[in-house]
Amino acid sequence: MTPVSEEIIPAPRLRERVAVCAHRGACGLAPENTIPALEKAIELGCEAVEIDVRTTADGEIVVMHNSTVDATTNGTGPVAEFTLAEIRGLDAGAHFGPQFAGTRVPTLAEALECCKGRTLVVLEVKQATVDAILRIVNDCRAREEVAVLTGVEWLAELRARDAGISVVAQPWHVDEVVPALERLKPEYSIVRWKPGRETNTFYPHIIEACHRYGTQICQNVLGQKDTPEGVRAVITAGVDIIETDEPEMVMAVAGEMGAR
Repeated sequence: MTPVSEEIIPAPRLRERVAVCAHRGACGLAPENTIPALEKAIELGCEAVEIDVRTTADGEIVVMHNSTVDATTNGTGPVAEFTLAEIRGLDAGAHFGPQFAGTRVPTLAEALECCKGRTLVVLEVKQATVDAILRIVNDCRAREEVAVLTGVEWLAELRARDAGISVVAQPWHVDEVVPALERLKPEYSIVRWKPGRETNTFYPHIIEACHRYGTQICQNVLGQKDTPEGVRAVITAGVDIIETDEPEMVMAVAGEMGAR
């Protein structure tokens, strides 16, 4: 594999200013992956929100990251074993704070309707079929406002079925970036890059590869890089979008650097 380096080599962005993507909505201000979290992100002025989707026992698509409902609701058990009605009966807000008691797990359609005309939805597919996602995106007339994120194989199937919806690939090493870009043509959208693995020190290699193909790069700064210092580094490096749990902080840092 190609050696990678953490040296920061400033590169021009494809965007005039750095965009901010709120991870699971504004999850520091409201329960993650809920309508209140999406509303908070939109109020802050985030250009995008990232949400996660899974399939219920009766084939409906709901917004939830984990494979079980345990961490974010008052229920217990796998999402895939709940019907939509059962999921809707859970409280997805009380664990975050009493002011959010009674918040429900939204369906994908509800999340898309909430964001329509207001912000881009980065739709991370945790467990759902291409057919189901295409049906809901088209029924909601949200084709221009969605970028679908998941593995390259799944995205290639989506591309074969419908090349008009934007996609986001998440390669894990520099050597996987160009093959992903070439496979997912004709139109490409974004590469999402995550820190935290030995091979995920990315700067000059990944940005150069993406920008050469006219593809924006979204740096997921969660974890050790979701700090003012980490954000300054990735802005200097030339990323186009920053995905964060701290959108207010990222906006402030980017503003100080003249990147917003």
